[in-house]
Amino acid sequence: MSSARVELSSTSVAVGAIIVKKEEPSSTTGPTQAEGEENQPQIEVIPCKVCGDKSSGVHYGVITCEGCKGFFRRSQSSVTNYQCPRQKNCTVDRVNRNRCQYCRLKKCMELGMSRDAVKFGRMSKKQREKVEDEVRLHKQMQEATGIPYMYGEYSPPSQPSSYAAPG
Repeated sequence: MSSARVELSSTSVAVGAIIVKKEEPSSTTGPTQAEGEENQPQIEVIPCKVCGDKSSGVHYGVITCEGCKGFFRRSQSSVTNYQCPRQKNCTVDRVNRNRCQYCRLKKCMELGMSRDAVKFGRMSKKQREKVEDEVRLHKQMQEATGIPYMYGEYSPPSQPSSYAAPG
């Protein structure tokens, strides 16, 4: 019986709803560990972007929990037309997510869950590389300043600046 646990340590860097945790290099290398693998970040996901519950990965293009993943899948396979009993601005959180299907689906769509990705919900190589680049940038900032990076304090440049190397 094993249990999963998300831990924040001095080697963790928050990136959006993803925690990238660098594993400390061990003194012995196991037979399945490839050379240089100890420097690869291990990504652990945290709250669902839709309801805030514990997420289980990237589903339909957005980090979500199993509940929101299933809800979105079911909403796409049925012809049900959801109606909001209130003002179309219901709170969608872990406790209230099942109270208004209209607002939950609206939030899923606003966050970028894709109808086209219903069968192809994995993170593409390009998306994964973008996250890894952002992680590297944040780690460099943390090392340069000595201050742990907290999400929301800094917006990285959209394009890396290029410069001519002295030659």
